[in-house]
Amino acid sequence: MPRWKWISKSQTSRRIGLDAPVLGGARLSGKIGNDVRVGLMNMTTKKTDDHLARNYSVATIQKKVFARSNVGFIFVNKEYLNQPDTVSLFNRVAGLDYNLASKDNTWNGKAYYHRSFQPGNPDQQYSQGARISYKAKNIQAEIQQASVGENYNAEVGFIRRTGYNLISPAVTWLFVPNRRIVSHGPTLASENYFSTKWNRNEQNNSLFYLVAFRNRSELNFGYERSFVQLDRDFDPTQNSPYVLPAGSEYNFGRFIASYQSTAKRTYSYAVEAGTGGFYSGDIQYVEGQVGFRIQPYVNISMNINYTDIDLPEPFMHRTYWLVGPKLDVTFTDKIFWTLFVQYNEQIDNVNVNMRFQWRYQPVSDIFLVYTDNYTIDGMESRNRALVFKMTYWLN
Repeated sequence: MPRWKWISKSQTSRRIGLDAPVLGGARLSGKIGNDVRVGLMNMTTKKTDDHLARNYSVATIQKKVFARSNVGFIFVNKEYLNQPDTVSLFNRVAGLDYNLASKDNTWNGKAYYHRSFQPGNPDQQYSQGARISYKAKNIQAEIQQASVGENYNAEVGFIRRTGYNLISPAVTWLFVPNRRIVSHGPTLASENYFSTKWNRNEQNNSLFYLVAFRNRSELNFGYERSFVQLDRDFDPTQNSPYVLPAGSEYNFGRFIASYQSTAKRTYSYAVEAGTGGFYSGDIQYVEGQVGFRIQPYVNISMNINYTDIDLPEPFMHRTYWLVGPKLDVTFTDKIFWTLFVQYNEQIDNVNVNMRFQWRYQPVSDIFLVYTDNYTIDGMESRNRALVFKMTYWLN
């Protein structure tokens, strides 16, 4: 499938509580009138041998403007509790967002500016971006831009990388035959990363052809070409004592094809395969998903990924399996249970995740979640957690 996508600001990520137990927290969200949404969250983690106790707060407000657009403000605060008088530790992010959606959905877009605050407040603590897209019957076009400073630091969220500029255009031309095939056509996209001084350090160009069938199944195939200049030592296998050195440059390409079956039937499947270059070597992979529904009570699915990486010496030839069965059970219209298991050969891990949900009244739920991570050899537990969560709708 085409690899271009919206590279957003710091991503929302559940990082609170990963390195220390959560003592407790609360979240409140709702509307003031028809045009204003507000949200508040507060959470505190326990002091450990490695970390001070920390308090996290998030406040958001969003105002509808024009027909379907909105403007929003967010403030995130991470405060260290009972810290020594000789230090001052904190991390804060404030941001302004504008989301554009025209009345007829022809134009969509987004613009944002976020700034982080930390001890010393160095320069280049910004994250900024914009995207605009146009959609008509036969043509779809999009261009996006992003810029993230070297010292932007969003500890509560997630930022993929810092110190870069991005420009990424894409255009799709669609033929609409109005028969068994709903639409088909090519997509040309380019993703270009530059340093803060506008030196090119990564580029991904792709040409794909999409065929969309009337039963909502899809066929997609194409070619990607990549250029990468490493800014640090890097192990492409993520499982080797050897690395590709910082400053080295690589040009490589690969062919990719995928098919997604219709979701109208009780069973469905999807498959994707790719082959071609990978840094200084080659890669082949096949990934697939199979799903089966016993309506209206049970959904069963299985995800499988096989990857073959062959790099020149001193790297070893590597193959990896990733297998993840999932079971969703609907006992009643108010009680649900989900079981997810994932085997990851690359990191020698088995993950088990179970979630129980009780919708005790409209838009109000109780969740009980258990998660555990085991090593493959010996099945020793790396970490486990039991989480209780309750939501209540104030009407």
